Amino acid sequence: MATSTRRVEQTNTDGSAQGNPGPTGVGGLIEDTSGSFIAGFKGDTGRSTSLVAELRALREGFRMAEMLQIPKLTINFDAQVTKGTVLGGEDKAGDAGIQPVC
Repeated sequence: MATSTRRVEQTNTDGSAQGNPGPTGVGGLIEDTSGSFIAGFKGDTGRSTSLVAELRALREGFRMAEMLQIPKLTINFDAQVTKGTVLGGEDKAGDAGIQPVC
């Protein structure tokens, strides 16, 4: 992937599980300040819980931003339990298998 010199402010990520636990996948994109698409990702991530899938999607968004040398990033995701886990170290899903993914 080529290095981006654009000022970028937003990534949207999502992870899901078919069953909980079950087969999981992730996806996301990075947009510039005008909302134009810069890069995206998607993939299967094996078998885990929905929380682990959300965290893996977030990690991939960070990795992509780092590859593109994006210095500042606004993060958007839809799972409140992910927010609690990331910002407060909470595990409200009761997922004993949570390990650091970043």
